[in-house]
Amino acid sequence: MKQSTYDVSHSSNISAADLPEEPEPTDIIVPEPFNIPVDPEESDHQSIRSDTSLSTSSSSSSAADSSTSESDLSEAESESSNNEFTINRNVIDPSGNSSDSESDEMSSGSEEEEVPLYPGSECTVDEAVYDMLNDYLKHNETQASLASHLKTFLKYLPKPNFMPQTVPHLFKYLERMDPSFSEQSHFYCSSCLLLIEDTSATVCDACNKDLVLSTFYSFDVESQIKNLLENCGLAEELDKVIEVRNLAPDEETHFIRDLTDGSEYRKLNVSGYTITLLWYIDGVKVKEHSKRELWPIQFAISELPPHLRSRYIGVCGVWYDKHKPVMNTFLSPFVKSLQNINQKGGFEWTHPKTGSKHKSLIYAPGGCADAPARTGALNLTGHLSKYCCSTCEVKSVSLPLTPEEIAYREAGNRVRRKR
Repeated sequence: MKQSTYDVSHSSNISAADLPEEPEPTDIIVPEPFNIPVDPEESDHQSIRSDTSLSTSSSSSSAADSSTSESDLSEAESESSNNEFTINRNVIDPSGNSSDSESDEMSSGSEEEEVPLYPGSECTVDEAVYDMLNDYLKHNETQASLASHLKTFLKYLPKPNFMPQTVPHLFKYLERMDPSFSEQSHFYCSSCLLLIEDTSATVCDACNKDLVLSTFYSFDVESQIKNLLENCGLAEELDKVIEVRNLAPDEETHFIRDLTDGSEYRKLNVSGYTITLLWYIDGVKVKEHSKRELWPIQFAISELPPHLRSRYIGVCGVWYDKHKPVMNTFLSPFVKSLQNINQKGGFEWTHPKTGSKHKSLIYAPGGCADAPARTGALNLTGHLSKYCCSTCEVKSVSLPLTPEEIAYREAGNRVRRKR
């Protein structure tokens, strides 16, 4: 099909005055994410930002936003308040076009069911929202540009549809699906890397040096798991696990199929909605030639089947420094948060299907880490030291070099042995 073009400037029937006026863009204020401390020697790290943050990222955006008058902002706020929408899992109705029976029918579905963008569409609302906001971040767009793209997208969508109708609703939808959890800052001495409770001190009590504070962050475990239970389908998955567990509560098996079949797990006597966490820790360089490393603490839920664990991952700590973390410092907030939850008898949450109240305890009996991180977590020497075994106390012995290896090393080469 040949694509036709039309030049408005050469038309005798259409004038520029007949063209519709484009409305003024409204300013959208998005909360900024927490900032990772930046080494002044490494200016290239100033480009690091979170993939999940939806903050204004260009000077052109601030210039465009500053041109908006206060009257436009108040008008946009009143329009947003009058055009409120409700989110029932993935179902929204920003325009109010759908009937009550239709919204009730869709809200009564399963929490795991994804809502189509419009009736009969193969694309879901989640995919449309994430794709649009991903382009917004990827191409460093202004918020005015995002509003223009959303308006154009809505123009060609069939009606009725369930796409958020305004940019504020777009961000509210994303926050509902992926709520942001506030971080808590913890301070440690830059010299000895030990946790500092009194930030007003000038001298470190451990190393007796002038106190220079560095920061790492922790995230509340309770709020993350509560969100997974109430909004992300974790409660329904645990219902299936409890049903299978109740079928044969006293069954003893000699087959080790998963973590929950091990003897250490059985010692916990897990019942009901008690949750056990399998936590991970490892370091990664943010940039190839950077001196700093990013160390996150992540957790998965052991009760879930292996193919579902990757869907329910949480982050409870972030360390970013030139030095590897001292585990007594880094793991301290994570351990204290679990102790506080269990001392008060668990945390309370509401089952999304039945509406009943439940209390859940949280344990973290096992972790997963590579050899360097494991030695730090277990407070052992390095895996290449003389007493590196975590089970026995036998001193390791180095094998002597062969004459060929000695000659190879004297030639200035490094001897590498195959394991």
